[in-house]
Amino acid sequence: MNIGIQTWGSNGDIRPLLALSEALQKAGHQVTLAVSSIDNSNYADICQRLAICYRQIPAHIDFDMPAFAQKTFRMNTLQWLNALLEAVFFPYEQAIYEASKQLVEENDFVIGHHFLYPLKLAATKREKPHFSVTFCHGAIAMAEQPPSPFKFPDLGALINRFQWHILNYTFDFALKASLSKLWLRISSKITSRYQFRCGSAR
Repeated sequence: MNIGIQTWGSNGDIRPLLALSEALQKAGHQVTLAVSSIDNSNYADICQRLAICYRQIPAHIDFDMPAFAQKTFRMNTLQWLNALLEAVFFPYEQAIYEASKQLVEENDFVIGHHFLYPLKLAATKREKPHFSVTFCHGAIAMAEQPPSPFKFPDLGALINRFQWHILNYTFDFALKASLSKLWLRISSKITSRYQFRCGSAR
């Protein structure tokens, strides 16, 4: 099968999907790996050795990681994430989405970093199977544990479930508008084209 894999972030976000690409390639599949590296690390050489088709999208991201770390040192998790997205995701969102569309077009199914909603959007548009990979198990809601990355106390299943609802509401309030812009823009274009075609057919 032809499989497209896309990831974004630093080395810790890229290496796991590089390892997955290698395993799938060894299993007899043809894999294309699209990478958006915020520290501008390039994985072309290792992908060439593994016979994995590699794409760096974009070729360069303008980001000073040490300066960002110093600037955001005292921020809470939500503030830090918002600052990171504003610096190294939203400015490149359209380029990432174009790469997603190409992966979806060329492959039987796609696998993406849990944050890459552009890939999910592209797969949904083309009705292609899409799988998401989450690296931090503590960020997956479950009653057996509190939202551990955010220092919530473990107060039992009932309270833990409530704490997850609070966290989801907080993230929606802070980030949903920004994260939904691409989805809403593309969805409105699809709706407009559909309405135009229906109107033309009458």
